[in-house]
Amino acid sequence: MRTITISEGITLTASEEVIRQYEDEVADAQWERDALDWLRQAAEAGDWGFYSDLHKDLFGVRPHW
Repeated sequence: MRTITISEGITLTASEEVIRQYEDEVADAQWERDALDWLRQAAEAGDWGFYSDLHKDLFGVRPHW
């Protein structure tokens, strides 16, 4: 068993496998938030080539305007 702090005052005590799965899901969620932020920044900067490439990488299709 292992215990980690999820947020201030919130801990999770679970098996190593469950803790690892939780940490992987948190990392995946952070990557997704970062990618969506890059997408927003590219749109705000008018960098439509990068926006289109990143959109395709994230969603599998180019954006349609």
